[in-house]
Amino acid sequence: MKTVITIPQDNRNIKKALQAEFKDYKISIRNGSGTAYGWKEIRIETDIEYTKKDELNQVYHKAYDIVCKVGKKIYTYLSDDNYERKEILISVEPISTEKNKELTDLDLVQISQRVANGTTSGILDTETEDGSYRITWKIEINKNKI
Repeated sequence: MKTVITIPQDNRNIKKALQAEFKDYKISIRNGSGTAYGWKEIRIETDIEYTKKDELNQVYHKAYDIVCKVGKKIYTYLSDDNYERKEILISVEPISTEKNKELTDLDLVQISQRVANGTTSGILDTETEDGSYRITWKIEINKNKI
């Protein structure tokens, strides 16, 4: 009798394999919605600094290889040039060196514009005289209090 693996089971198997490789990193896996349900959206929060691009890329490529090896329910699509592509979105997040950095007016404007367009979370890369930094933001609306 053949065992059928569901997408949630497949996600658990992938997360287990990624967690075995990246023990100290927070890993989350979710799927797209509707017809994009088969898309894997994987987020890996690392302790690697934002400036160490090579290390972040190594984590990305190692994670991609693990997902391709372990994953059984990965959807594919044909690109415009007729190549079959896997529906895997992997985000490797660097460590935030300043958790409570004050937002500039420009940061607030950019986030406000995204919220006005219906976005409730995101990542904003920005630069100042002090250097570049990344803001990860999420807005939660409690509809019971509105």
